[in-house]
Amino acid sequence: MQAITPLNTRECATDQTLPVLVIFPHAGGSPRFYSHWCQKLPDARLWGMTYPGRDGRSAEKPAPSIQQLAAACASQLAVRLAALPPVPVMLFGHSMGAWVAWECARLLEQRLPAQRLVTVVSGQNPPDQSPGSRLHLAQDAALIADINRQHPASRALWEIAELRQLFLPLVREDYRLLETYRAQPGTVRRLHVVYGRDDGEIDPTRIANWQHWGRERCRYRAFPGGHFYLAAPDTTLPRYLSELFHGEV
Repeated sequence: MQAITPLNTRECATDQTLPVLVIFPHAGGSPRFYSHWCQKLPDARLWGMTYPGRDGRSAEKPAPSIQQLAAACASQLAVRLAALPPVPVMLFGHSMGAWVAWECARLLEQRLPAQRLVTVVSGQNPPDQSPGSRLHLAQDAALIADINRQHPASRALWEIAELRQLFLPLVREDYRLLETYRAQPGTVRRLHVVYGRDDGEIDPTRIANWQHWGRERCRYRAFPGGHFYLAAPDTTLPRYLSELFHGEV
């Protein structure tokens, strides 16, 4: 099943020179979460990566590991990008998606060495910093409490039994991916780090260590808000990404 989900009408545009933004969602998330970005990125193609087990891929089993999830994404992206002329490509990942995007970028740089690629990681510590938790093995109540702690706006969803039954197994699998992830040494060429100033998931003493996972000078930008500082209706982040595409920052 195709993992790449077009988020805007530019997917059907005849202009093949438009830059491409590829979005890697957070744990439990799907590309639909980022649909409000389209209005702020009118001159780019937006592709969202749909992970196994959700949306149109609901019948598929979850990925065994973040590395294998990234490899599957890289395989599909390499085919799609090879069909385009050389254009700027940005891989953006938030929270769990940050590690998936970083792993995917490493593979794409090997497969498409001429590709103009930049990786933007959001709301996540460097790859060598494991969460240290085991919530994927915990009772439902503990798992839901942690989800609500990070994203209080989702609290009402988890109070509905039918939705808990539908979505909680998927989120549990994503927690497993995060909590069992062990990165191998490596780097990507161009790396930017963004995060919410009040994000309790970020270790402020270690966030600068992302510089060791990129080959060029790593850039950092903090935005107002917590872990989900980028949720609708806020569009501060896509405006910043647009500036990156145009080389203004």
